[in-house]
Amino acid sequence: MIWALGLCCLFLAISGELVQRFRVAENEPSGTLVGMLPSGHPTSPSLADPSGIKYFFIYPPESNVEAAFSVDDRTGEIRTRQALDREQKASYVFLAIPVEGAEGMRVLIEVQDRNDNAPTFPKPSYVALQLSEFAKVDSEVPLPSAQDPDAPPFDVQRYEIAGGNVNNAFRLSTRRINGVLYLDLVVNSELDREFREVYILKINAFDGGEPPLRDTLTVNVTLMDVNDNAPVFDRARYEVHLGNSDSLVPGSPIITVHATDQDAGLNGQVEYRLAPSPGDAQRLFSIDANTGLITWSSSQRMGRLYELLVLARDKGQQPLESSTSVAVSTSVGMDKLKVSIIFLSADGGASVVEDTKPGSLVGRVSVSDPSVSHRNLRCALSVEGDHGDVFAVKASEEVNYLILAKPVDRELRESYNITIKAAACGQSTKTASREVQIRITDVNDNVPQFESPLYTVQVSEKTPPGTAVIRVQAFDPDQGANGQVRYGLVAEDASYQHWFSIDSQTGLITTADVVDCELSFNAKFVILAEDFGEPERLSSNATLSVSILDVNDNPPLFNKRIYNSSVPEDAPTGHCFVQVNVRGSYQRLIINI
Repeated sequence: MIWALGLCCLFLAISGELVQRFRVAENEPSGTLVGMLPSGHPTSPSLADPSGIKYFFIYPPESNVEAAFSVDDRTGEIRTRQALDREQKASYVFLAIPVEGAEGMRVLIEVQDRNDNAPTFPKPSYVALQLSEFAKVDSEVPLPSAQDPDAPPFDVQRYEIAGGNVNNAFRLSTRRINGVLYLDLVVNSELDREFREVYILKINAFDGGEPPLRDTLTVNVTLMDVNDNAPVFDRARYEVHLGNSDSLVPGSPIITVHATDQDAGLNGQVEYRLAPSPGDAQRLFSIDANTGLITWSSSQRMGRLYELLVLARDKGQQPLESSTSVAVSTSVGMDKLKVSIIFLSADGGASVVEDTKPGSLVGRVSVSDPSVSHRNLRCALSVEGDHGDVFAVKASEEVNYLILAKPVDRELRESYNITIKAAACGQSTKTASREVQIRITDVNDNVPQFESPLYTVQVSEKTPPGTAVIRVQAFDPDQGANGQVRYGLVAEDASYQHWFSIDSQTGLITTADVVDCELSFNAKFVILAEDFGEPERLSSNATLSVSILDVNDNPPLFNKRIYNSSVPEDAPTGHCFVQVNVRGSYQRLIINI
């Protein structure tokens, strides 16, 4: 204890004197030269040690200096005994006292950091989060922070989402407090559990090394359901024909309706009921609340046609509901044929694209007799209406087709009303007809057309920027994006391109800069009009001619400031003795002497 106390006193006595600093990088191999202690200047030669020892070293208790370094007491050479770890010990200190009586020194060895530690997230590197699908945008959830024992800049410098961030639903936010880079997960856009329920994010932490070291954290984000979806029926309308209904008894199945709800749990569980409807339909039918099976519940004979309204409701705390209609028909009183059309358009609707070639198929036509199992009948078909023979029926043994007989142009006519009639169906005397409206859908087959091929305007040099000059307009008779027009303006000479600008949507041309008649007195521009059609955009152009009206904005300038000349004393009247020149273009110029 007395010896340790004496060393501490000696350290305090020398600590204010000479300090010799050395630096060595961590992880250097054993035997690495750290430095040399300076040679002393003896104050008492008689004290020299005949053994050659020049230094006497004092190591603080538990300093581990002797384990980490070898210090030669004759040469003052300091070398490492082992690889050093800055994260275990960042510096070493001991006293070196020259034997020859020079001033003692405090030796400080600093271990310099290397990027030998990667960032590490707390283990296990996995986090499970639950968020409401209605979580507000910019709301934050704290995540575990990565740690790196290296010193700056080799500690944790940044985080990034490396994978799983579908549609950029999340982003990261960081803040540094007391050297720790804390991490938050931020909601970046509106969430929807029905679009995606689980996000498995891979988040990397990087240090400042070159190349940087990293660690990965897996974040499993599960969206909790909110009752934001109503049940959806498989069909907007159900139709069922029962033929002969005499065999129906209470409990006979009629049809099963089905609705799905994309929500989870009780929010997605659906139950069914019949809504009140005109007549006695609700009394005659029943529905299973769980399965959606509709049954006949009366002992009386079924009539010709019934219309039912079926409701589907979920079981959420604030339940949502939707509806569908069910048409139930029988053969009672059925004395007409049925004409059915399956249209062959892309969306299955009654439509024809305007560039369809004559002879192309529009739809398949079939005729059935409800009283004989709906089988396809061979009949004489005709097309009537105000279509002007644009449509016709092409019959074959297997199937009948509605075809386009003549070209159509949506810009001339947008729809046709036709009636398909069926007669002479075998031995039957029944007839049938079907009215349908066929829409003509647009293609981008018209270029924008300007009102005029040439626009002429005059603009004064004094016109300030932002002044309206003229509004041009191009018309495109196509529909939707095919008929939307945007404008552009290109100067024939780039030197005055900046004089004018055009609003791409309205076609309003305004001055964008001050015009200069001296640069050009007649500026010409090409006005472009382009539609937004797909797959090819169509365009046209017109010419804008701008006459620049001059104003007296440039004073005349003499070529010289002083003209020197001599005149003979006998010079006659009218003798020319000097000529002056003035720069500039003027219609009239007056020079006074």
